[in-house]
Amino acid sequence: MASQLMSQQLNPGPCEGFDEFAGRRWIYPNNMPIRGYQKAAVEMALFHNAMIVLPTGFGKTFIAAVVMYNFYNWYPHGKIIFVAPTRPLVAQQINECKKVSGIPSSACIEITGTTGAEKRRRFIEERRVLFATPQVIENDLNNGILPADSVRCIVIDEAHKAQGNYSYVNIVRKLQEENRDGFRILALSATPGSDIQRVQQVMLNLYINDIMFRTETSIDLMQYRNTKCSRAWTVELTGKHKDIVDRFINLTDPLFKDLHRAGLTYNGDSITRVAKFTLLKIFDGDRNGEPTRNGMTKGKLKFSAAVGISLLHQFELLTLYGLRTFYSSVTRTMTENGKLRAFLAPKIEFEMIKRDIETIFGEDVIPNPDKKSDKDLLLGHPKLAVAKDLLVKHFTVNQDKTETRAIVFTKYRESVMDIVQALKRFDPLLKPAGFIGQSAGKQVSGGMNQKEQAKVIQDFKEGVYNTIVSTSVAEEGLDIGEVDLIIAYDTSSSISTTQRRGRTGRKRSGDVHSILTKGYEEKKLKRAGEERRQVEDQLYKKENYDSHRYRNAPRMVPRHIHPVCFEHKVFPVDDEEKTENGSASKAKRKRKTANGVSLSEGKDKKDTSMCSIKKFCTNGRDSIDGVCESSFKSAADIPACDWPDSSPDCLFD
Repeated sequence: MASQLMSQQLNPGPCEGFDEFAGRRWIYPNNMPIRGYQKAAVEMALFHNAMIVLPTGFGKTFIAAVVMYNFYNWYPHGKIIFVAPTRPLVAQQINECKKVSGIPSSACIEITGTTGAEKRRRFIEERRVLFATPQVIENDLNNGILPADSVRCIVIDEAHKAQGNYSYVNIVRKLQEENRDGFRILALSATPGSDIQRVQQVMLNLYINDIMFRTETSIDLMQYRNTKCSRAWTVELTGKHKDIVDRFINLTDPLFKDLHRAGLTYNGDSITRVAKFTLLKIFDGDRNGEPTRNGMTKGKLKFSAAVGISLLHQFELLTLYGLRTFYSSVTRTMTENGKLRAFLAPKIEFEMIKRDIETIFGEDVIPNPDKKSDKDLLLGHPKLAVAKDLLVKHFTVNQDKTETRAIVFTKYRESVMDIVQALKRFDPLLKPAGFIGQSAGKQVSGGMNQKEQAKVIQDFKEGVYNTIVSTSVAEEGLDIGEVDLIIAYDTSSSISTTQRRGRTGRKRSGDVHSILTKGYEEKKLKRAGEERRQVEDQLYKKENYDSHRYRNAPRMVPRHIHPVCFEHKVFPVDDEEKTENGSASKAKRKRKTANGVSLSEGKDKKDTSMCSIKKFCTNGRDSIDGVCESSFKSAADIPACDWPDSSPDCLFD
């Protein structure tokens, strides 16, 4: 296959610094059973700028480590870079790559933005394999700390982020402009884009020459996957909650009617029918437009658009996340956002809505997971009752399985606090913890730093917590251990939906539940599934992206050299471990046996007893999540009694 791959008309490049002796072969670890798709991906990535698209849990990190190991051997003086979007992910990947490859620990370093420039310069001079966030690499390339022409291979994790002015794009452009001797690009993603146009743009931005694309239904992946059963539950807003929603709609109607009369919202004159991106386009695009528009001055237009964006966010919290989440957010935002305060504060109806919510919840009106109380907690949204029931039933049925875990995904931090507080009432059966991003700013909680995140993940793996309630920070890449139950508390993009689903079913079967607010989210979930299936269908057809392939990717191997595959055992080399402060300690450790080497995601999975695909899915390509067809169910249909004994199709009627 290598000769076929290299026979294509690729730019040979100068191949400066190539070790012709080491380059006679490329090494593939055989410590564990070899997976054909992983080996094919490595071979493609060695000789092409490749984008490898594999579902979560199928060994992308292993593929990257093997490619990096071979370039480490081929170019004994070249730099190899691994970039990932977050610091926790960077820290995880350096550890995983060390386990898999034979690259010495003394050659690897994790670089962060908190490290001083001179210290980073020294680390880059001393070490050959760099792990960092893209912002750090971009800055060091621009400042000359990292010489662009020293790079021979760069691995880009979560490559779908390579859009617009994101650092991934800027890094590759800089290397392309200044690296005269050539470098290899390996892009990794489980979700390459929400549509084929975005995938094509990623290919252009990263100079991709070829793609390997697989889904869980691909023939060569089927034997390694576990069953994932999905169901969507719908809840309906009633009583006081619905009354407050209706009053909030009426309160905001005048503003949205004004925007509609000005011809700026084309899909409706109510907060229920205006999309946020429409107002964002107005706010961004009309700044320098005509001074008046259908009677609205430029200043009034900008004010109304800005307020409308804030109101849409608050309405989303009110309808999809609940009264307490809404109250916490809107009261905090009004202290920070003068435009929203100027619009809402004078309105008597808004003050009455606030007082009604305060009367309903009393001292519990602001979510506070750390607050202890013997009183029953009034739930701010019917979704909470469904999430609680699903979790209680899961852990009741699996009480003898101490290793079982669950994750609840929700988009906003206010919602995380609300959910965790509600679930803590069921301790010790449920042991929940919140898990949110690091960004601080004017957030409800100020975020979690990297050390706090690592502690939550470790406690989750060890069973201190059995449930994590997380924002999107847990969707991408992080190794959070084995998870048996996923609850999507809201609907999201096709990319997030796929990433959430990928958190379960890695080493054993798993369940995925989506909880939807009736009338607001069913169509969105269905559309996300349709978008994902459409991208998959288009990626299977090479003509849909062939014209966007980069034709001048360097071969990175001299023309007279034709490396052949050599399979053998590869052991981690823990020869030296240095910390960022420069201290070093020799670690003379016994080399692990073949069985002791962790291949991370690439570790072979035993064939589990799976329910036949035909049994629960007549056509997986027609399902919402791509594997199990799941009809919408009312939350009222959740059995009040114990669930039946666990079986592969127990979630399906």
